Amino acid sequence: MPAISVYKSLNRSLWIVIVAYLVLLSSSLDLLSWGDDAYFSEVANTRNLFAWWWERYLQWSGRIAIDLLMVGTITLKWFWHLLVPLTILLLSYSMLKLTKWQISAAKILLVLIMLALAPVEVMAESFYWVTGFYNYLLPSALALFCFTELTAPRVVMWRRVLASLSVLIFAYQEQVTILFCLAVCLSLYQQRTPFKWFILALTLANSTLLFLAPGNASRTLGSIFMYFPNYQDFGLLEKVLLGVDKLYNVFVKSDNWALCIFMVVLLAISVFKPNRSWGEKISAMVVGLYIICFFLQHQSGANLNESLMGFSYQGGIDAESIPSGRTYTGYLLMMWVMSAVLTLMLGLMTEVKESKFALLALVFGVMSVVMLGFSPTVYASNFRVQVFFELGLIVATLYLLRSIDKKTVLANIQRV
Repeated sequence: MPAISVYKSLNRSLWIVIVAYLVLLSSSLDLLSWGDDAYFSEVANTRNLFAWWWERYLQWSGRIAIDLLMVGTITLKWFWHLLVPLTILLLSYSMLKLTKWQISAAKILLVLIMLALAPVEVMAESFYWVTGFYNYLLPSALALFCFTELTAPRVVMWRRVLASLSVLIFAYQEQVTILFCLAVCLSLYQQRTPFKWFILALTLANSTLLFLAPGNASRTLGSIFMYFPNYQDFGLLEKVLLGVDKLYNVFVKSDNWALCIFMVVLLAISVFKPNRSWGEKISAMVVGLYIICFFLQHQSGANLNESLMGFSYQGGIDAESIPSGRTYTGYLLMMWVMSAVLTLMLGLMTEVKESKFALLALVFGVMSVVMLGFSPTVYASNFRVQVFFELGLIVATLYLLRSIDKKTVLANIQRV
């Protein structure tokens, strides 16, 4: 009885911490007086909503559902003050459900901490910027919630209705709908259900309106002129390298603690794996070296080099820049580390069942960034488009941590 009482007291205290964090987060949100926040606020106050909405669809963007929701509610401060923290809570809950963790205050707090430790520039633009919330946080949380309902073992009708309605919003975000459709197609190999087919068809129908919007062509032409005048001459390799450069940009961020935590967890699990191959041992050394360099760059002193991770190149190619040997060296080092990660994760598959799902989450995160190279707007959205890489890292970390929680790795330790 005393142990149960202590657990309940601790659980209650953690919920208080979570609520306090979300309330403080909500109170710190505000509209910017410039940029997209100012533009959409002005539209909401001065334009006919549906006339503007149709004009934007024809001339600029296919995100019709998101644009309509955003302009209709952006001037209602109570709406996004309430919805931003609730959506972050929904995202945390969905991540735990996806990775088959039992929901508890401690585990939700763990996810919130990992989200808070993701790069500041990425999260500020995608979660805490009001316009970014509508275009990135909300669609990603709804898509993840919908996918967890697709794979849920128990049918709850009201949750399935909400999942179906959520498609009408997240299907109008390009990165989200591509990743979601790929994930659903993969899940259909495991189990085919009428509900999965229905959600996939509904998503494809709505995303057709997104990708075939007349405004996409005019925005693409404007972006080519502004960012890459010779983009139409780029081949497959050049476009892939643009995406790789965008990935490199987030890979070398000095505050990408989500990436560092993933590396630490992966290394900790791998070193206790019995019968490791030479490739796994070398890969473990490479990942360990990455972790050491990550922490060293946060040290300061007269005799310490401040650019151990990123060298002098931090990513960000434009039409006027000429890639140098240092640029490609950075790419090769990133690929070396990623190859080491891949080797370790493939090696874990025989011992840790969750590692294959962790690898899928990581692959989806990488794809979400590399695919940006196939658009001339690859650098137009700054850092917010990299948020799906961070979410993939967190999901992959949760899968690996769950393998420890299930005593899989602890059993290996006893055998060593």
